[in-house]
Amino acid sequence: MKPALRWSEYQQLELIPPSVRQYPTWRDRLLQLLQQAIAFLYPDPIEIWLTHDEAGVWWNAIDHRTGRSIHQVSENELRIWIEQRHLR
Repeated sequence: MKPALRWSEYQQLELIPPSVRQYPTWRDRLLQLLQQAIAFLYPDPIEIWLTHDEAGVWWNAIDHRTGRSIHQVSENELRIWIEQRHLR
């Protein structure tokens, strides 16, 4: 059985900066709840992911708002696709 560590010992071992508290303040918790509520109400409509094959790395994306998607393109092509969806 491992001995229990104090927070200060744990901070030193894990290289956690002193500005990080063991327990968040009520303000930190309120901000976290607000951020979660905003993320729930306004989800990011674009999902982006990478795929790998013998030829290299490819970008993929789907716009959940429109249902349009793009698959196995370069990073530059993906940027153009994202920019063009704002022009429509």
